Amino acid sequence: MKIIKVASRKSMLALKQTQIVVDMLKKIYPNIKFEIVTIDTLGDKNLNNKLSQIGSKGLFTQEIEDMLIKGEVSMAVHSLKDIPTQLSENLQISAYIKRDTNKDIMIFAKNCSNIYDLPKNAKIGTSSIRREVQLKKISPGFEICNIRGNIQTRLRKMKEENFDAIVLAKAGLKRLDMLKDVNYQELPFISASGQGCICVETTSDNEEIISMLEKINDKTTMDCVMQEREFLDYIGGGCHSPAGAYCTKKDNIYKIIGFKSDIDGTSFIYDEQISQAPENLGIDLAKKIMSKI
Repeated sequence: MKIIKVASRKSMLALKQTQIVVDMLKKIYPNIKFEIVTIDTLGDKNLNNKLSQIGSKGLFTQEIEDMLIKGEVSMAVHSLKDIPTQLSENLQISAYIKRDTNKDIMIFAKNCSNIYDLPKNAKIGTSSIRREVQLKKISPGFEICNIRGNIQTRLRKMKEENFDAIVLAKAGLKRLDMLKDVNYQELPFISASGQGCICVETTSDNEEIISMLEKINDKTTMDCVMQEREFLDYIGGGCHSPAGAYCTKKDNIYKIIGFKSDIDGTSFIYDEQISQAPENLGIDLAKKIMSKI
């Protein structure tokens, strides 16, 4: 039986997302064995600093991409929001899985169900500067504290370190069937580019694998998240920048919303763009926002 190796990070969420991709492929290619190979990345090992302070692109992808380039694996499964907008020359994203919810959620440690009911100086955990600047718009007095680790680790830290609440991506908890176990509220935030989308990365010359992955690629998701990534790339932002974008398609109309902020959130610029075709939508929005700076 032919064996195809698939790279993944070691967290429960990463493995769950990789299994989602593998199960989709198994239905189409039942005579192929897909073997998951796990690895820790720099972002998994360094849990003390904010992501924006570590100062390295590909915090959750570099080691996995090295495996792809060396031919140790044939494909790698990622959360799209973790992938830098500029890939290595010989790598590409070969499949975008149909997007799940892009929402950020606030998980409350105590008997609270609304962010506006929290104390003005509430202690809130997040490792994302994008989320931090949007939290500060709601209440400048919030004490925003760095919290790192996988979902289970962050939930444990929330209790042990006396947080009032933490902010996470809803899609992760949904995939792990953990939403029923937490007290949460969806937040009206602009999400990270690509948030909620699982993607599969390959080398650009692996035609066999690329052809296989075309069968599970969702074109609407691909069209939308590509515009979000082009927006982020044009404004010079990265995965851990104070910027966000979200693109949707409804009735054959594409709409993208986005923002760019400075580190402390004092300059927060929002806009949106609509078009009948996705091409250049993200760049047009980026230009509109950059013209206001």
